[in-house]
Amino acid sequence: MRRIWKALILLLACLVLTTCGGAGDPPSQQYQSLCVAPLDANVRTGTNGIFVAIAFRADGSATDVTSAVDWSSSLPGTVSIGSVGRFNATSAGSTTISAKLGTLTASTILTVNDNSPNLANVSLSLPLPGQPFQAIAHYDDGSIKDVTNNGIWVTTEETVSLVDASGKVTYQTVQSVSFYYGLNYNTYKVTH
Repeated sequence: MRRIWKALILLLACLVLTTCGGAGDPPSQQYQSLCVAPLDANVRTGTNGIFVAIAFRADGSATDVTSAVDWSSSLPGTVSIGSVGRFNATSAGSTTISAKLGTLTASTILTVNDNSPNLANVSLSLPLPGQPFQAIAHYDDGSIKDVTNNGIWVTTEETVSLVDASGKVTYQTVQSVSFYYGLNYNTYKVTH
């Protein structure tokens, strides 16, 4: 009986260690690559915003690791950046914003000047089959810019339940496309 209890306790300990991360790869080893967004952005002096970091596994799945990476700015006097990707653009200039997760690193350039408009929002197009998605940034001065290649695109599958008028429930798998752009604290998502 004592042997059974010891085996059960050992099994329980293994389950706890596995669930809580006691066994397994360190965070950077479970990912193959790291990306930051937005890429090559321009902001007005005095702007506060956020960068995002997305880590990809070998199977293509992605995880938002914005709060897990170590952020830095090559010119902290121009742009300071905190632990969760929040930045403050204090003076004109260009700086490299970097994110580090274990051995993985990613970086982008942020240019600060007094003439840059501030981002108001980003709209995503829902394309026709076979056509690419497009992301358009809208700024506070009324200008727009195609930022399709300046963010991070992530596709996931989700199962949703549909209820018809008779109350019958069916399940359908849909694809969600998320566009991580940052700057104004939003992630943009289209489901189809």
